[in-house]
Amino acid sequence: EANESLRFVGVIIPLSNRPESEITLETISSWERRNANFIILYNTEFVCVDAKG
Repeated sequence: EANESLRFVGVIIPLSNRPESEITLETISSWERRNANFIILYNTEFVCVDAKG
């Protein structure tokens, strides 16, 4: 697969159980990766766990 190095490795979980707050891995993959290891916080609704570089 092309751009395999740009794949997001980790899990995004919503801090609340609101369906409209879900962020998919596909969405994350479309973002430009700036760091191998990172934490995503989106309006305190999400936390990125188990991220690997």
